[in-house]
Amino acid sequence: MKDELITFELAVLAKNKGFTQQSYPCFADDGKLHTVSYFRITYPDKKSYFQSTQSLLQRWLREVHHIHIGIWYNTLTSKYRWERQLSEDYIDSNEEFDIYELALSEGLTEALKLLL
Repeated sequence: MKDELITFELAVLAKNKGFTQQSYPCFADDGKLHTVSYFRITYPDKKSYFQSTQSLLQRWLREVHHIHIGIWYNTLTSKYRWERQLSEDYIDSNEEFDIYELALSEGLTEALKLLL
């Protein structure tokens, strides 16, 4: 068992919202994944987007921006949904997912869209 890594699209959105984590591999602008040291040597003038874990991004949203993302399981449909809470603002997803990590990825994406 291991932590799920975020996608290229989520890494780009997260970086644009101020999230930086430099201990993981990174994506180049074209979406190809490289080690951080290889990227810096090979592409010194290009943008990089660090590939973090979902749990680290979730923690950053919670601790820095006070946005809480939770995942719950619907026993009637055997599917997962995300929920987001920011102060008194509470939103529950309308969409259900077969896989927990997909629900979390969507919840993280929607939370990042809230940030200016």
